[in-house]
Amino acid sequence: ISASSLTDSNGLHESKKSVQGDFTLSYTTLEQTKSNLRNLVLTNKGERVMHPNFGCDVYRMMFEQITPNILLKVEKEIKRQVKIWLGYVNLLKIEVAQTSPEVNRVNIAIWFALYNDTINKEMITINNVGTL
Repeated sequence: ISASSLTDSNGLHESKKSVQGDFTLSYTTLEQTKSNLRNLVLTNKGERVMHPNFGCDVYRMMFEQITPNILLKVEKEIKRQVKIWLGYVNLLKIEVAQTSPEVNRVNIAIWFALYNDTINKEMITINNVGTL
């Protein structure tokens, strides 16, 4: 499915989209950066065969008791991995919070900008990390 400008049933124009199989293609650096950040955070080390140190190990940490130290450890690991693998990303703020005291799940919010862009700041959220 590919379209440069579609009109939906309300007469509104959609932006350019292209889907091949299960994947939506990215057309801007910002869209691709969001996808790259999400993939980096949700990947455990060792999952990528040729890059065994790629990933933040967030899922592995969810098997430990969630404490303020674990939340800080997740935040530090995200910062460290972004510095290594996504050098073009300027991290502005990271929030890691437990969803509720009864479950080992966290919500992660990351505010960032691209280093060559001082105006546009973006945020991604990854909710219920730890849910399999």
